[in-house]
Amino acid sequence: METVTKAMGTVCIAVMLMGIIYELGCFKTTEKVMKFVITVYVMVTFLATVSDTKIQLDFVAEDIDGHTYSNRQQITEQIVNSTQKELENIIRQRLEQKNICYNSVSVHILEQNGNLTADRIVVQCPQQYTSQVTECISDIITEDTQLITGE
Repeated sequence: METVTKAMGTVCIAVMLMGIIYELGCFKTTEKVMKFVITVYVMVTFLATVSDTKIQLDFVAEDIDGHTYSNRQQITEQIVNSTQKELENIIRQRLEQKNICYNSVSVHILEQNGNLTADRIVVQCPQQYTSQVTECISDIITEDTQLITGE
C-alpha cells in the first residue's frame, strides 16, 4: 500500500508539472508527449505494485476419478504409441520389399528413463520365412529385444 501512495504522489506532481508546462506555452506536441510519459509511468507503477503482491495460484487439475493429470505422461504415451505404429510400418515395408509372406506384425515398445527400446517384435509368418524375417529386421533388434516369428 505504501508503494501505491508513493506512486500516486509522484503522478500528482507530474500532472501539476504538465499543467504548468502547458500553461506556459500551449504546444500540442508537448501535451501529447507529457500525456504519453504519464500514461507509461502510471502503467509501470501499477505493474510494479502488482508484482510486489504475494498472490500465488497453486492448483492441481484432477479428473473425474481423482487421478492427477500429467501432460508428461500423456505425451510419453503418445510418443510410444506412434513409435510402435511407425516401427510396424517400417517392418511391413521391408518384408514386402523382400517378398516375405506374413500374416501380421506387432511391436511392443518399452520406455525407460526417457529411452525407447523395442521390447518385443512379433511377426506371424510361415516357418520357412523365419530366418529371412530375422535377417530382414536384424538392425532393429537389440540384444534385449525378443523376436517371435512363426505361426
